Amino acid sequence: MVSPAGQPVTLGLCVSPPEAWRRMLKLLCLVPLLVTVVPAKAETRIFKCIGEQGQTVFSQQPCGDNAVETTVRPPDTSTGTTDEERATWRRVAESNEVRELRREITRYENRIAELEQARDIDMQRLRERGDYDSNTPPGQTYEEGLQPQLDALDAGYQKRIDAEQKKIDQVSARIEALSRKN
Repeated sequence: MVSPAGQPVTLGLCVSPPEAWRRMLKLLCLVPLLVTVVPAKAETRIFKCIGEQGQTVFSQQPCGDNAVETTVRPPDTSTGTTDEERATWRRVAESNEVRELRREITRYENRIAELEQARDIDMQRLRERGDYDSNTPPGQTYEEGLQPQLDALDAGYQKRIDAEQKKIDQVSARIEALSRKN
Protein backbone atom coordinates (compact mmCIF):
# COMPACT_ATOMS: atom_id res chain seq x y z
CA MET A 1 0.00 0.00 0.00
CA VAL A 2 1.14 3.52 -0.71
CA SER A 3 0.26 6.68 1.26
CA PRO A 4 -1.10 9.79 -0.51
CA ALA A 5 2.44 11.17 -0.30
CA GLY A 6 3.72 8.15 -2.27
CA GLN A 7 5.48 6.53 0.71
CA PRO A 8 5.07 2.79 1.41
CA VAL A 9 2.73 2.08 4.31
CA THR A 10 3.77 -0.73 6.64
CA LEU A 11 0.55 -0.84 8.72
CA GLY A 12 2.57 -0.54 11.90
CA LEU A 13 4.76 -3.48 10.95
CA CYS A 14 8.47 -3.38 10.33
CA VAL A 15 8.08 -5.53 7.23
CA SER A 16 5.97 -5.35 4.13
CA PRO A 17 2.46 -6.83 4.37
CA PRO A 18 3.28 -9.92 2.24
CA GLU A 19 6.26 -10.68 4.47
CA ALA A 20 4.11 -10.18 7.59
CA TRP A 21 1.54 -12.65 6.25
CA ARG A 22 4.25 -15.23 5.55
CA ARG A 23 5.59 -14.90 9.09
CA MET A 24 2.10 -15.14 10.56
CA LEU A 25 1.38 -18.29 8.54
CA LYS A 26 4.63 -19.85 9.72
CA LEU A 27 3.67 -19.14 13.34
CA LEU A 28 0.20 -20.54 12.81
CA CYS A 29 1.74 -23.72 11.41
CA LEU A 30 3.87 -24.09 14.53
CA VAL A 31 0.97 -23.85 16.99
CA PRO A 32 -0.44 -27.36 16.31
CA LEU A 33 3.07 -28.76 16.47
CA LEU A 34 3.69 -27.15 19.85
CA VAL A 35 0.38 -28.38 21.19
CA THR A 36 1.20 -31.97 20.27
CA VAL A 37 4.82 -31.82 21.42
CA VAL A 38 4.17 -30.18 24.80
CA PRO A 39 1.75 -32.48 26.61
CA ALA A 40 -0.52 -31.13 29.30
CA LYS A 41 0.64 -31.97 32.79
CA ALA A 42 -1.62 -34.85 33.74
CA GLU A 43 -0.13 -35.52 37.15
CA THR A 44 1.33 -33.53 40.00
CA ARG A 45 4.24 -34.41 42.27
CA ILE A 46 3.79 -33.67 45.95
CA PHE A 47 5.78 -34.48 49.05
CA LYS A 48 4.32 -36.05 52.18
CA CYS A 49 6.11 -35.44 55.45
CA ILE A 50 5.47 -35.96 59.13
CA GLY A 51 5.58 -32.65 60.99
CA GLU A 52 7.16 -31.93 64.42
CA GLN A 53 3.92 -32.69 66.31
CA GLY A 54 3.32 -35.87 64.24
CA GLN A 55 0.81 -34.38 61.84
CA THR A 56 0.91 -35.19 58.12
CA VAL A 57 2.09 -32.32 55.93
CA PHE A 58 1.79 -32.12 52.13
CA SER A 59 3.98 -29.76 50.12
CA GLN A 60 5.13 -29.09 46.58
CA GLN A 61 8.71 -28.88 47.90
CA PRO A 62 10.53 -31.50 49.98
CA CYS A 63 9.47 -30.66 53.53
CA GLY A 64 12.10 -32.44 55.53
CA ASP A 65 14.39 -35.43 55.80
CA ASN A 66 11.44 -37.81 56.04
CA ALA A 67 9.71 -36.46 52.83
CA VAL A 68 8.14 -39.09 50.63
CA GLU A 69 7.48 -38.12 47.03
CA THR A 70 3.99 -38.99 45.81
CA THR A 71 2.35 -38.51 42.45
CA VAL A 72 -1.25 -37.37 42.35
CA ARG A 73 -3.14 -38.22 39.19
CA PRO A 74 -6.50 -36.84 38.10
CA PRO A 75 -9.37 -39.32 38.20
CA ASP A 76 -9.58 -41.67 35.24
CA THR A 77 -12.32 -40.37 33.00
CA SER A 78 -11.46 -42.61 30.06
CA THR A 79 -14.13 -45.08 31.09
CA GLY A 80 -16.78 -42.41 30.63
CA THR A 81 -19.56 -41.58 32.95
CA THR A 82 -21.25 -43.58 35.63
CA ASP A 83 -24.12 -45.94 34.86
CA GLU A 84 -26.58 -43.47 36.37
CA GLU A 85 -25.26 -40.62 34.21
CA ARG A 86 -25.38 -42.80 31.09
CA ALA A 87 -28.97 -43.76 31.91
CA THR A 88 -29.90 -40.11 32.38
CA TRP A 89 -28.32 -39.13 29.08
CA ARG A 90 -30.06 -42.06 27.38
CA ARG A 91 -33.43 -40.89 28.74
CA VAL A 92 -32.72 -37.33 27.57
CA ALA A 93 -31.77 -38.58 24.10
CA GLU A 94 -34.90 -40.74 23.91
CA SER A 95 -37.05 -37.83 25.05
CA ASN A 96 -35.53 -35.64 22.35
CA GLU A 97 -36.10 -38.38 19.79
CA VAL A 98 -39.77 -38.73 20.80
CA ARG A 99 -40.24 -34.97 20.53
CA GLU A 100 -38.70 -34.95 17.05
CA LEU A 101 -40.80 -37.96 16.00
CA ARG A 102 -43.96 -36.16 17.14
CA ARG A 103 -42.94 -33.18 15.02
CA GLU A 104 -42.46 -35.54 12.11
CA ILE A 105 -45.98 -36.91 12.62
CA THR A 106 -47.32 -33.35 12.61
CA ARG A 107 -45.55 -32.71 9.29
CA TYR A 108 -47.10 -35.86 7.79
CA GLU A 109 -50.54 -34.87 9.10
CA ASN A 110 -50.15 -31.42 7.57
CA ARG A 111 -49.14 -33.04 4.29
CA ILE A 112 -52.28 -35.21 4.38
CA ALA A 113 -54.43 -32.12 5.01
CA GLU A 114 -52.76 -30.39 2.04
CA LEU A 115 -53.40 -33.41 -0.20
CA GLU A 116 -57.04 -33.60 0.88
CA GLN A 117 -57.51 -29.91 0.19
CA ALA A 118 -55.85 -30.18 -3.23
CA ARG A 119 -58.03 -33.22 -4.04
CA ASP A 120 -61.19 -31.31 -3.13
CA ILE A 121 -60.13 -28.34 -5.27
CA ASP A 122 -59.26 -30.55 -8.25
CA MET A 123 -62.53 -32.45 -7.97
CA GLN A 124 -64.51 -29.22 -7.77
CA ARG A 125 -62.70 -27.85 -10.84
CA LEU A 126 -63.49 -31.05 -12.74
CA ARG A 127 -67.16 -30.79 -11.82
CA GLU A 128 -67.26 -27.14 -12.88
CA ARG A 129 -65.45 -27.70 -16.15
CA GLY A 130 -68.70 -28.52 -17.92
CA ASP A 131 -67.48 -30.09 -21.15
CA TYR A 132 -70.68 -32.07 -21.52
CA ASP A 133 -70.22 -33.22 -25.08
CA SER A 134 -66.65 -34.60 -25.02
CA ASN A 135 -66.70 -36.62 -21.80
CA THR A 136 -70.28 -37.73 -21.35
CA PRO A 137 -71.24 -40.97 -23.09
CA PRO A 138 -74.66 -41.01 -24.80
CA GLY A 139 -77.57 -41.73 -22.47
CA GLN A 140 -75.72 -40.65 -19.29
CA THR A 141 -75.98 -37.50 -17.30
CA TYR A 142 -72.96 -35.27 -16.99
CA GLU A 143 -72.41 -36.42 -13.39
CA GLU A 144 -72.58 -40.09 -14.43
CA GLY A 145 -70.07 -39.52 -17.22
CA LEU A 146 -67.84 -37.57 -14.90
CA GLN A 147 -67.77 -40.18 -12.14
CA PRO A 148 -64.94 -42.35 -13.60
CA GLN A 149 -62.72 -39.27 -13.84
CA LEU A 150 -63.59 -38.24 -10.28
CA ASP A 151 -62.91 -41.79 -9.06
CA ALA A 152 -59.51 -41.86 -10.81
CA LEU A 153 -58.59 -38.45 -9.39
CA ASP A 154 -59.68 -39.52 -5.90
CA ALA A 155 -57.75 -42.81 -6.18
CA GLY A 156 -54.57 -40.97 -7.13
CA TYR A 157 -54.80 -38.65 -4.15
CA GLN A 158 -55.85 -41.47 -1.83
CA LYS A 159 -52.72 -43.44 -2.77
CA ARG A 160 -50.53 -40.49 -1.76
CA ILE A 161 -52.56 -39.94 1.44
CA ASP A 162 -52.22 -43.62 2.34
CA ALA A 163 -48.43 -43.40 1.85
CA GLU A 164 -48.28 -40.46 4.29
CA GLN A 165 -50.50 -42.35 6.76
CA LYS A 166 -48.17 -45.35 6.54
CA LYS A 167 -45.28 -43.07 7.51
CA ILE A 168 -47.30 -41.82 10.48
CA ASP A 169 -47.95 -45.42 11.55
CA GLN A 170 -44.24 -46.27 11.33
CA VAL A 171 -43.23 -43.21 13.36
CA SER A 172 -45.97 -43.94 15.92
CA ALA A 173 -44.64 -47.49 16.29
CA ARG A 174 -41.17 -46.08 16.97
CA ILE A 175 -42.59 -43.75 19.64
CA GLU A 176 -44.43 -46.70 21.19
CA ALA A 177 -41.24 -48.76 21.25
CA LEU A 178 -39.36 -45.94 22.98
CA SER A 179 -42.18 -45.55 25.51
CA ARG A 180 -42.19 -49.27 26.37
CA LYS A 181 -38.41 -49.13 26.84
CA ASN A 182 -38.81 -46.71 29.75
